[in-house]
Amino acid sequence: MIQINLIPPLEKKKRNQTIILFYAILAFSSLIMILAWIFANAVSANMKIKKQIHQVEQESMKYQSKINEIKQLQADTGQLKSYYTAVKQIRTTQNNVLEAINDLAIYMPKDIWLTSIEQGVGTGSNQLSIQGYAYSTLSVKRYFNRLRRPGLPLQSKNLNILQVAISPPGSMGTTNKAYQFEINFSLGNGLGAAK
Repeated sequence: MIQINLIPPLEKKKRNQTIILFYAILAFSSLIMILAWIFANAVSANMKIKKQIHQVEQESMKYQSKINEIKQLQADTGQLKSYYTAVKQIRTTQNNVLEAINDLAIYMPKDIWLTSIEQGVGTGSNQLSIQGYAYSTLSVKRYFNRLRRPGLPLQSKNLNILQVAISPPGSMGTTNKAYQFEINFSLGNGLGAAK
């Protein structure tokens, strides 16, 4: 038996082209759908990431006040430590000055009286000046020599006598018969200077 192809070749070719075109359109539309799906997933993931970033930023804003408090506490702690160190140095200086004044009083002869004791005269807080009156220059010299004697507690505090000034009676505008004197000390490393 013989079969005859009744479809003309152009028509057959056209039919094949239509099928090929149909499959090409189907493949192209599938590719576009896949790309659209990938793009939609990427946009969705991007939106989720942005949403998470926004949530993290909001949470970090909540913690920012705590972070600022911690930074402020750290700054305050540093400032308090420096204040504590300064107060400790001042306390040490003042205690040593009080001990020096006590020692100055212990070695003072009976015929001398002090009118003032000042700290911080001259070049700074490590200077100490005592002023007073005496009935004779001999009393002032005796006091001066007692303070300079080796082995005294004052010597261990590095008390250095810088200057002794004695004014005769009446020279300072006074009419009494007492000599006015002034002794200036440098308190040295152990007393006035902060360690």
